[in-house]
Amino acid sequence: MTPDTSLMIYSGGRFKDHGMTAIVSVADAGWVTLAESARKSGRELRLLHAEPYRPGRHELSRAAPAAQVGEGVEMPAGATIAGLWDRSEERYLAVSRPFDVPSGGRVEAPLKAPQAGADLVVQLQRTGGNTANEVLVMRLGLGGVEREPDALVTTTSVAYGFWYDLPTGKATLHAETADLQLKPRDIVLSRGRVHRVVEELVARPTLGRQ
Repeated sequence: MTPDTSLMIYSGGRFKDHGMTAIVSVADAGWVTLAESARKSGRELRLLHAEPYRPGRHELSRAAPAAQVGEGVEMPAGATIAGLWDRSEERYLAVSRPFDVPSGGRVEAPLKAPQAGADLVVQLQRTGGNTANEVLVMRLGLGGVEREPDALVTTTSVAYGFWYDLPTGKATLHAETADLQLKPRDIVLSRGRVHRVVEELVARPTLGRQ
């Protein structure tokens, strides 16, 4: 399959900036299936490619109605994270830890709903120019202890953090790069629930700018 597409713009000679070509890469792929018990109306299988992203590469994610997954949803070979989304409640019922999609093969999404604790999915939009190469620090403060994500996926414009089996109670989310930051966000974690936070990283305040 084609995991991403980029443009090459001609920038020399008399035709400067007037020519471009598309670069389409091809990668090995496999298929992600869904357990029959999860294939219910109103649900959606969401998949996120979780291999390290090269600079300039955009998010690669796919979604399909759970009842129509059939023989599987095609994804690039390698690490993937799956989520079972309830469209009526607008929340995840279960998320997986990163799992491997075999080249040319099929694998059932190892979805697992939290039992005694809670899971957390964080989606942070990056703004403020070219920030894809900046190191992102994301952490969750809970009970006096700070915990980094169990899985972190960063792309050109979006970063995802996943925490699994968290204790219940109040937690505070922090995230920052050298130039961007997130205003600390409080979350109350409930037993047996997958929580989702969607926020935006904004430019840090500097002298002379409000």
